[in-house]
Amino acid sequence: MEARIAWFESRHIQYGQFTFTDKSNNQSNENLIIDWKEKFAAKSGEKFRLVWDCTGLQDYESACRMLWKETVRQTLHQIDRIWIISNPEIIKALPYLMYFFEGINFKMICLGKNIYKISR
Repeated sequence: MEARIAWFESRHIQYGQFTFTDKSNNQSNENLIIDWKEKFAAKSGEKFRLVWDCTGLQDYESACRMLWKETVRQTLHQIDRIWIISNPEIIKALPYLMYFFEGINFKMICLGKNIYKISR
């Protein structure tokens, strides 16, 4: 199944909700990133909150990580914050995520037996 994105506005704030399922691959990520860059270009003066729902993500191709990292870097000036919704397995990657999101306000919501939030 492919990753998908939905754009919406709530209380005058722009949101992009990314939903990842199964294995994230380069083709589905490239399509998302084209949509992401086009949306940001069309609203160049606005900030966005991005919601990354990774609860269905089982695996990803390593090239995807570099693609996302570069896109975040290119669009950093329009990102207000990133919310990551995941299951406990991604918590293992927290030190990497903190490096990846250096300079970005991000919040991680972990779903499992207990729901908890990690913020920076």
